[in-house]
Amino acid sequence: MKLDTIILNNFFEMLNSTDAEYCVMNNYDNLPDIIPSDVDIAVDLHTFQKLDSLIKRLADDHNVSITQKIWHGYNKCAFILSPIEIQSYFYLQLDFFVDFCGSGFPNLFPNNLMQHAKKRYKNFYVPAVEVEVPFLLQRRIFKGDINDRHVQILVKLFHKNREAVSRSIKGIFGDGVGNSLITFIETESVETFNDNYFIYQKKLKEISSFNTSILYRVKYMLWQFIRAMYRLYYPTGISIAFVGENTQLKKELIEKFDAIVSGSFYGLASFAPSNLLEYIKYIMIEGYWSKVTKKKVFLNMNTLDSDWKQAFSNRLLTYILPMPDVVVCLEKNIGKLSGNTTNNIVGYKLNKKDDFDKILLDLTCIVLSKQVQQTKKHLMNRISPTG
Repeated sequence: MKLDTIILNNFFEMLNSTDAEYCVMNNYDNLPDIIPSDVDIAVDLHTFQKLDSLIKRLADDHNVSITQKIWHGYNKCAFILSPIEIQSYFYLQLDFFVDFCGSGFPNLFPNNLMQHAKKRYKNFYVPAVEVEVPFLLQRRIFKGDINDRHVQILVKLFHKNREAVSRSIKGIFGDGVGNSLITFIETESVETFNDNYFIYQKKLKEISSFNTSILYRVKYMLWQFIRAMYRLYYPTGISIAFVGENTQLKKELIEKFDAIVSGSFYGLASFAPSNLLEYIKYIMIEGYWSKVTKKKVFLNMNTLDSDWKQAFSNRLLTYILPMPDVVVCLEKNIGKLSGNTTNNIVGYKLNKKDDFDKILLDLTCIVLSKQVQQTKKHLMNRISPTG
């Protein structure tokens, strides 16, 4: 059994052994054996507030680490788990939310309605079909990304209990928009959805307003502000500088490294500064913002363009200049750079592709270990609603 399956299976058992009210809201058909994407879990507020300790215990039980904790929105948070020593891609992301909210759309689907009439599926809980269909419709309207795969999922669920689902859709969206959405599902027409999209989106605003009290809205706005400040203070990404002369080998190494560690991050921002001013711009502005937005940042720096070895090995300059989280020196003659460990600098003699496997394993451990250490700042933090 694969490690991600074992971990997810154990997490469901952990939830089942507590008083947690939860359900996996979509893409659950083949769980926990096959995990096609991130796992979306609606949980009650009490369980949400102790997620840090639950996920940490889960990680410790399976000798893996929390590589990212991302505070997505109001009572909405994601955790990415991974072993530190990996030689191939590993991805396990658990997304949690209380009420279903989107940016500018608070309380679209209250938690008590999502949990209503939930049912046991294998060793975890899933929503009733009359809950799942309108929930999925709300997600697609909010995201505006409907496609044929989404339509087929909706059609399959709709025909499990056409009467109950139709009643639920009209109860949430009203008769007019509800009948339009039912027609869209029955005709399996993406064009119908797109033609009425702005009407659907307007209805979503009305649903949000109807579900949201003044107190709820005040708390929503306050926590969104706190979340923004928190994310700026605790960027969840990582920056890595690759310094070397052999452009082709360095490029291949970066690509292989990215393929291995990409499961622990939300994306990649890549820059190639050719001078000190460009470097400062990337590391302090564009690179920093990429870290805030959950990405890993690669700085591909050619020693033929500028003497980066001198900048990174000079103690005065490293004190003044902003530094990447990890500096990887790939040189035939590393020199004193590799001996300066105070700034997370590591050095490798990259002479041929045969060196890749050893370097990749070592570098992956260094970067993920650094990422885990940074992520620990987010755990058990009183400012965070999951701590």
